[in-house]
Amino acid sequence: MRDQRLNTALKVAEKIKELLKDYPETLLVASSDFNHYDEHEITLKKDEHAIDKILEGDSVGLYENIKKYDITMCGPGPVAVVRSIFKNAELVYHTTSAEFSQDYSYTVGYASFLLY
Repeated sequence: MRDQRLNTALKVAEKIKELLKDYPETLLVASSDFNHYDEHEITLKKDEHAIDKILEGDSVGLYENIKKYDITMCGPGPVAVVRSIFKNAELVYHTTSAEFSQDYSYTVGYASFLLY
């Protein structure tokens, strides 16, 4: 998604909601890394600020927290699109690249959610 602005994401979400009326069995997927290149513990904390807003369904708050906490999430637009479409969210898993690389000094955050 080239234009990551919240306003654009909300417009895209409305269009997709309209399409889903005709295609209710459609699977929607959004993909984004979370925070990049901080130490493991810092990335976990920054990610939690984004995760909290995703779980709350607060796309405005997500964008505010990205700015407030300097979260280097690369795809807030697609996340805001799909999150705006569904009422509920569950966090499935949250980790950083350190879990696999064992490099805790320079990490990327990852989280997965189930939206319904």
